[in-house]
Amino acid sequence: MTTNPSRGFSTLEVIAAVAIIAVALVPIAALQIQLSQSQARLAARTEEANRIENAIAIMREVNPLLTPNGAQAIDENAVLRWTSTPLSAPTPSTNPIGFEVQLFRLNGAVETAGASEDAVEIDVIGFRRLANANSAPNRE
Repeated sequence: MTTNPSRGFSTLEVIAAVAIIAVALVPIAALQIQLSQSQARLAARTEEANRIENAIAIMREVNPLLTPNGAQAIDENAVLRWTSTPLSAPTPSTNPIGFEVQLFRLNGAVETAGASEDAVEIDVIGFRRLANANSAPNRE
């Protein structure tokens, strides 16, 4: 019996090759699914970190003597709400003259739709112009 080398693959050989390729591709597909889930978690954590950084930047600009409590939108899905607590007594400033300053702790909460709140806390100095700008402290 002579064999013809140009005959090609038998059906059994093709089925075996497809089975081997399928067995090799299953772990690769599972890895791809795991990588895309990890990417989604990373994107969510990055977005959360950006919101907290933005909340801190907003709170640094708040003057608690003028706006002790308030709210501001961070983005289309998140709102920052803050309250202030005085940490010191009001003190007239010496440089520049004519202002009153006071140390405050701002407690903020970043509220997102469908998610828990993230707490943010910073200390800032509140200031306001005194009604009588000539009421400078005594410099004797």
